Amino acid sequence: MDTVLLVDEDVTARIIGETLLRTRGLQVHSTGDGLDALNYFTREGAAVVVLGLPAANGLELLRGLREVPTSEVPRVVIVTNSAEPEVERFAERLDADAFLRRPMPPTQFVATIEALVSASASWVAVATVS
Repeated sequence: MDTVLLVDEDVTARIIGETLLRTRGLQVHSTGDGLDALNYFTREGAAVVVLGLPAANGLELLRGLREVPTSEVPRVVIVTNSAEPEVERFAERLDADAFLRRPMPPTQFVATIEALVSASASWVAVATVS
């Protein structure tokens, strides 16, 4: 299933993300809370998880997603507002498959997610940290 779990504290970012992804035919479940997102992911799974939380919370949630028992290791795309190089280094240590900085063209965001979904039947986690 092409379900996307969209987690972002910013309501506007969630609405924009939902709109972009739904126009591409993806189902979207959204929340502004990291714990709710982890619980949903654990119960329901998702093809893609988009996280839009402050850096510490987003990276902690990413670590939690990596610990969810699955038959496949999740693919990870990190999207961030942060210009701090340590955020990218931390993402590399967590074996992120891609790293994007906001602002970015919406087409780049969507294309990155679609490429990873198409490349693998395994779950893909997309993490956004501010």
